[in-house]
Amino acid sequence: MSFAPPLPYPTMPAPALPEALLSALPLLDQLLEYVAIVDDDRRIVHANTTFLRAIGAACLEDVVGQRFGNAVRCVHANETPAGCGSTEFCRVCGGFRAQQAGLAGRTAQEECRMVSSSGVALDFRIRATPWKTGPQRYLLLSALDTSAEQRRRLLERIFFHDLRNTAGGVVGFAEYLAQEEAAGADPAHTALAQTIARLSRQLLDEIESQACLTAAESGELPVLPQPCDPAVLLAVLRDLYVRHHVAEGRQLVIVNSGPLPTIHTDGVLLARVLGNLLKNALEATKPGGVVRLSAVPHGDGIEFRVLNPGTIPPETQLKIFQRSFSTKGVGRGLGTYGAQLIGERVLGGDVGFESNPANGTAFWIRIPAAPPPSTRSV
Repeated sequence: MSFAPPLPYPTMPAPALPEALLSALPLLDQLLEYVAIVDDDRRIVHANTTFLRAIGAACLEDVVGQRFGNAVRCVHANETPAGCGSTEFCRVCGGFRAQQAGLAGRTAQEECRMVSSSGVALDFRIRATPWKTGPQRYLLLSALDTSAEQRRRLLERIFFHDLRNTAGGVVGFAEYLAQEEAAGADPAHTALAQTIARLSRQLLDEIESQACLTAAESGELPVLPQPCDPAVLLAVLRDLYVRHHVAEGRQLVIVNSGPLPTIHTDGVLLARVLGNLLKNALEATKPGGVVRLSAVPHGDGIEFRVLNPGTIPPETQLKIFQRSFSTKGVGRGLGTYGAQLIGERVLGGDVGFESNPANGTAFWIRIPAAPPPSTRSV
């Protein structure tokens, strides 16, 4: 991102920097982030080459003595003589809040959104790190331009919203057509209508899975913890996947371990995680084989297990939870990766697997009786 040169602003002479600080300055020019060092009045005393190039500054002297908002030409920075940090808008600015926390001795990271005087919308992720050398306090400000990321997230939300609506309409018409054809006399038309309905439901499920994974990666996936009966969840999964095309010629069995306690979790997300593991297990099982689904008490929660008779080669086991890796081809590596991401980061559980020739392959997810406080969000 490029900005016009900084606005004129009353600056202060550059202070003499301590030797400990001077020795570290060459390292800052090796970083891709915008980096500035500010004093305890939040005035820039040094900035790396990446920052200077981005704001169109000819040399360091163009920004020394200015504050961050003035240097990047925030539209509010010159509304008062005191500049950046002195307007009512600054109270809600993430960049200003991060610097205030840094001056209080705490490392802080905030999202900073502003508009430049030329009308360009700016998005930064700013991290302020206290740096004290001798009697003088400094802040190391690293700013990552997230404008492209923010635009991508917005477009993704719009895309998935519109795609869900369209696919949901296709599912509705396909199921209606299947019901109408079932009442007719032509078996071929009935089978075709049922296939269309099944494929449209599968399409909608794939869209939901990808939207869920995308939201989980960005930390925006809502969690709705509610009482969840593990036995009921297993029965729902069996009924859902026993008719799935990947289960054709294979058996799907629930291993009953007796009464199970109710857990408090997001049952929809948990079902999606177990569904990913279940589809992988069915795909990895040869026709005639058996996939077993079970739940047993574990600590104060429940351990869900999906077991298939196959084994995973040792070299493959090392890559199993990598995002881009899959034994099923390019672009197919979201099953186990997504299961671990949502199961651990979102649901607060623990996801793992065991694979050996004697017992086959078992993927498990251990869910606590109640979600950790960090996951109790909507």
